[in-house]
Amino acid sequence: MARAVAKKSSKLLKKTQDFLKEHKTETLVGLIAIVAATLVVMKVFDNLTTALTVRDSASEFAEVLREARAVAGERHVFITVNAESATPSRQSVARVIQGSVELTTCELPVGVSTDGSVTFGPYGVPVSAKSFVVRKGESCLNVIINDHGMITIPAQ
Repeated sequence: MARAVAKKSSKLLKKTQDFLKEHKTETLVGLIAIVAATLVVMKVFDNLTTALTVRDSASEFAEVLREARAVAGERHVFITVNAESATPSRQSVARVIQGSVELTTCELPVGVSTDGSVTFGPYGVPVSAKSFVVRKGESCLNVIINDHGMITIPAQ
């Protein structure tokens, strides 16, 4: 039984080798087409998920800003949100600070980055208007805080 299987496997291997010898160009073109198609699909998938990741990250960051604004208004204190860019050793981080005390920290997903700082006054209004750019690769969104403390993410 084992000899019969080995004999059939040997014949199949010989036929495959003969086919490849006769059709080298076609086989090579087929393999290149498969690799190219795979790379294109991966690029399309990355582009689609990048836009969604940036949208979700911008929404999460805007929520951190809204919470900081609310805390500043409720406690009648100055609250600062510092967003730090990503480095090779850590993700981008947004820190909510009251004086020298860090209240909360929010990490953005890997590859997503923003930086800047805004301070909310005792009535929940920012000291000055501010715009943050949340980006990953070529995809980016603005998180805007106007003079009245309204936090928006304009559609692009």
